[in-house]
Amino acid sequence: QHEQDSEVVGSKAKGGTGEASTRFPTWFSASTPFIRGSVVIVVDLLLKGSRDTITESEVGALLETLRTEELIDFDQPVLLSALTDLVEDLLTIAEHRNMVGSFELAFFCGLLTLQSSVDPEVQGKAQRLIHRVSQRTTGSDTGIYEKLFSAVLQSSAMLSVTTLENLLGHSGQAQAVHVDALVGLFCTRLADLQYTVNTTPNLRLLLLLASFLGR
Repeated sequence: QHEQDSEVVGSKAKGGTGEASTRFPTWFSASTPFIRGSVVIVVDLLLKGSRDTITESEVGALLETLRTEELIDFDQPVLLSALTDLVEDLLTIAEHRNMVGSFELAFFCGLLTLQSSVDPEVQGKAQRLIHRVSQRTTGSDTGIYEKLFSAVLQSSAMLSVTTLENLLGHSGQAQAVHVDALVGLFCTRLADLQYTVNTTPNLRLLLLLASFLGR
């Protein structure tokens, strides 16, 4: 099975004990990739029909749900493609209802996560949607990286290596402004590494840290 670094890289459970938290399968997580993809497509169709009636809180709830472990399966490109389509339609509705500014961080974090996919189509579409959100909120394709750099670090301590690479690659001067937060994040992540698992992403994390400190 593909060793996906989009999971928390070598980290401990949230409680800090180093023990894995117990997760029980739900109907959705235990279903086949086809069924899960179909469910997302049906939700997307329902969403399109509620363009003028969906509330701001419902948009927020959907965006939060789209970032859960149960939905994001990086070994299933069809599911990720359906999720990216759903985010695109959510963005279209948010634009129509002038809600993008209220959810720019949620859109940005969700799309950064989807962009960690190894599927080029999902990566490309997520990138285009990030540019779209950025244009709406900053007037440029990449301004959102610097604008929300600190907020992403604070709200997403469990960023994947791929997402960190993407964020650092587009954040420009924000890195210098928030260098203490970045060093703290790296130190926390390195302290939690488990070298017997996820060896490839762990190595990439070390290389990313070396590259950052060498700038």
